[in-house]
Amino acid sequence: MGLVEERGFGIEELSKLEEQGYQKPEFDLDGNLLKITIYRGISDFQVPNQELKGYNELKHHKVLTSAQYMDLTGVSERTSRRHLNDLVKANKARKQGDGPATEYHII
Repeated sequence: MGLVEERGFGIEELSKLEEQGYQKPEFDLDGNLLKITIYRGISDFQVPNQELKGYNELKHHKVLTSAQYMDLTGVSERTSRRHLNDLVKANKARKQGDGPATEYHII
């Protein structure tokens, strides 16, 4: 039928959407169907380059403390708290608890 340009090309291109500012596509397996949601608009939340690694770590781990964020990203304690609080202000993370045990949950 000639509908596919190259095997695997589509998934490779979908993986680039987030880097271009679009919301990450969602994949859902429903029985024998694979449903993919591709968002058309560019996300209004742009992560500054210096915070991108930490944001990706939080997305991967789902929950992090400030100390864990520091270990994963190599930033100082103060910078760790600032990055995480910026994510809370942008409604991309939720803060739970107080003091050293404070957890940040990805939304």
